[in-house]
Amino acid sequence: MLNYHRLDIRRYAPIPDGVISDPDDIYPALRNIFTVDGTWYCPPKDFSTLGLIYDPGVLEAAGVEVPTNWEELAAAAEALTTDEQVGLSLNPEFARAGAFLFQAGSGILNDAGDEVILNNGGGAEALQLLADMFTAGHAAT
Repeated sequence: MLNYHRLDIRRYAPIPDGVISDPDDIYPALRNIFTVDGTWYCPPKDFSTLGLIYDPGVLEAAGVEVPTNWEELAAAAEALTTDEQVGLSLNPEFARAGAFLFQAGSGILNDAGDEVILNNGGGAEALQLLADMFTAGHAAT
């Protein structure tokens, strides 16, 4: 999604009517990235949902509740980190960090694609949270 801001997609043919049986079945954010001036040019190639997978027994043994926000996630990662295990396993890539950025109301570029917004709003805070967990050894890949 980062490079699509630079692409003049209008050089391509729009999606013909009827190719997608019900466009409303596709998340608006996935449709909008390839929609220009109300014309949809490309269906999304792929999409994946991120989720927090945990072992309830491990949380219970450590006296940790299922985290519901960033602070609780960082605290849980710290509490779960031992010499034998790391509290949080997370790949340090945009697809993972991006979820934190977007949840903070930030991103890499503005909607027009002409301004970097990485450190606007909560973006810097989101990345700092991740960096702190990795630096402290509470998160690893």
